[in-house]
Amino acid sequence: MINFIKQSALVLILAVVFGSGLAVIYAWTNPLYIINQEEATLESIAKTIPGADTAKNLQTSEVEGIEGYKVYRVFDSPDNAKERLLGWAYVAKGKGFGGDIKLLIGLNAQADALVGIDVLEDVETPGFGNYINDEERWKSKFRPRDGKALSLERNLVVIKTTPKKSYQIQAITGATISSKAVVSIINDTAGEVAAQIKQED
Repeated sequence: MINFIKQSALVLILAVVFGSGLAVIYAWTNPLYIINQEEATLESIAKTIPGADTAKNLQTSEVEGIEGYKVYRVFDSPDNAKERLLGWAYVAKGKGFGGDIKLLIGLNAQADALVGIDVLEDVETPGFGNYINDEERWKSKFRPRDGKALSLERNLVVIKTTPKKSYQIQAITGATISSKAVVSIINDTAGEVAAQIKQED
């Protein structure tokens, strides 16, 4: 009985020590994680919004008052020149084949069309579903085509063949579920976010 009490006390002490250690490590690393996530998001914005990569003085400001999403106003603010609104970017997530997919979604300055996406986080199958990270194979499909951005007037549709309509997106071969997941996240969020941006702006 005494041995049992000693062993129980030892287990309890070890649990407290390790639990406290994990809490200290979390408190120390969590701010760094948040900073890294923020930097990654800003890098994605520069790649997603047309003109952001060539801006003289790229600036972003988080839009207050938009519920459920982190929304950024993206603008160029060169010295001694008028500020130029480049577009809007927001973060959204949804379920993919392997787990959650977190996207940065770019809208034009009028917040009525899609201009690009970037994948911030995913756990899709390597060699198949994670092709949603591929610039040429997938992300380029959401950029303006022939100078025209993808309108938010109607939902995007995933198809397996070559698109004939502007709202059609060709699925990645062998990764139809991941392809549909990305398009679903856009369809489920873009209209709502755009409406909120127009109210705030």
